[in-house]
Amino acid sequence: MQVTTLSASRRSVWRSRLLAACVLLVAASSAAAAQSDTVPRYRLRLLGVFDEETGNPIAGAKVSNVFGRSSTVTGPTGVVSLVFLSEGDNLVRLQRLGYETQTFLVQISPRDTTPLTMLMRHVIELQAMIITAMPSTLASRRMSGFFERERSNATGYFIDSTMIDRAGVYQFADLLRRRLPGIMTYNQQGQTYLLQSPRCFDGTAHGPPQVYLDGVPLTPDLLPTNGRDAPSIDGTPFNLADFQVSDLAGVEWYPDNTLLPMQFSSMSSRCGVLALWTKR
Repeated sequence: MQVTTLSASRRSVWRSRLLAACVLLVAASSAAAAQSDTVPRYRLRLLGVFDEETGNPIAGAKVSNVFGRSSTVTGPTGVVSLVFLSEGDNLVRLQRLGYETQTFLVQISPRDTTPLTMLMRHVIELQAMIITAMPSTLASRRMSGFFERERSNATGYFIDSTMIDRAGVYQFADLLRRRLPGIMTYNQQGQTYLLQSPRCFDGTAHGPPQVYLDGVPLTPDLLPTNGRDAPSIDGTPFNLADFQVSDLAGVEWYPDNTLLPMQFSSMSSRCGVLALWTKR
């Protein structure tokens, strides 16, 4: 009985702290909007970062734009402004020593103004003497599925780190065109976009391929439409110029949906999958 009482008390304290943090986040959002005369209010969207176990704000957490390479750090309240993010969809990475790294999508638009709350989970900290081995170990663990599919001669096409180093190219699109059959791209105003594979023209699926970064989907699902009143489909092709060859540890490519392994199967009517794996 004593354990149950303590557990309930702890949950009550956690809820109170998290509620207070959410109130603080909303108040900070209003204050930020009031202080800005030149930046649209929706560009001042806020993010609050809190401890999952205690509900306390986390200071010193790095919030970075994976593609834009800009970042900021949370202060004592755990709150930061996301004004550094670009308009539209952004892939954001949240990092803090002693906590599990998180990667998630954030939308910046006039319709997306609600402050965001992220809870970070503690992880076991390793001793200093083995820290130098962490990056390669973590990268190998994160890419275990990639290595298994490559070894098993899966139905896709693979580019590993050795191939990337030997390719001797700087443009990401050049690497894909040289190594992956069925890749179609087009250039417009200095940007390079990924198009639908020729193997998808049978009418069973449509739209450019789904793109994953370290297992996280970067492109929204395309759901089949029924009739003229169906919602519009976001068939925007993916911009390959957002990536640098030097950041990549592996690439896998599935030109059409008949080749997809279980890890990448979905209800999306996009055709094919391009999965990217980074070094960090």
